Amino acid sequence: MLTMMNNFYCWLNLKKEVAKFVARFLNYGKVKVESKHLASLLLPILIPEWKWEVISMDFVTGLNEDF
Repeated sequence: MLTMMNNFYCWLNLKKEVAKFVARFLNYGKVKVESKHLASLLLPILIPEWKWEVISMDFVTGLNEDF
């Protein structure tokens, strides 16, 4: 919530006031921040030595399930 407020508003003691507001409402206190995985080292993609050495296919299914 503090991040959202910082995007649109700016005043003294903003962080303290947002913390006070959130503490008053139980639902806001229960919401947890989504944890993100830390990035790891990038690995180079191996380039095949011969044409058609590696072949892959992607199957797209379930496009008409909503209709």
